[in-house]
Amino acid sequence: MDGLKKLRQALLRRLVRRGSLPQDAEDAIHDAFVRLCLAQEKQTVRNPAAFLTDVVMKVRIERWRSAQRRHRLFVDAPVEELDIVDLSPRPEEYLQADQRLERVWRRLSKLGPRTREVFFLHRLQGLSYAQIAASMGISVSAIEKHIARAALLISDEMHSE
Repeated sequence: MDGLKKLRQALLRRLVRRGSLPQDAEDAIHDAFVRLCLAQEKQTVRNPAAFLTDVVMKVRIERWRSAQRRHRLFVDAPVEELDIVDLSPRPEEYLQADQRLERVWRRLSKLGPRTREVFFLHRLQGLSYAQIAASMGISVSAIEKHIARAALLISDEMHSE
């Protein structure tokens, strides 16, 4: 165990001398020890110290390359050359949606109060047909007819645009 501590300290000093931050060096050493454990599950590693030294340097290089790729992705391209897409709705889309919603509300207000209640219980509160039928004391078939009537009315509104 004492040998592993000494090896860890030697690897840590080596990485820090080569420019790694101490916490990054610790992470690289940890990754190397994990890879050693995985390698030993497959076959016997004859010289664990050499294996760790080699792997820790490879991990350091992998991390450096990965950081360089991320840096190039976010820094190298001038802002003018980036394709920035604004996915938020345009003002006219807000207006159209508001107008469509107003038309739907007007249509729903023309429904009878019971049909409107059934529709809202199903669509807004997520109740099943059977639950609505039980709570209102009517048949599931009647619930289906109320829902169909409301859905047809809304569908007509959507297709009339």
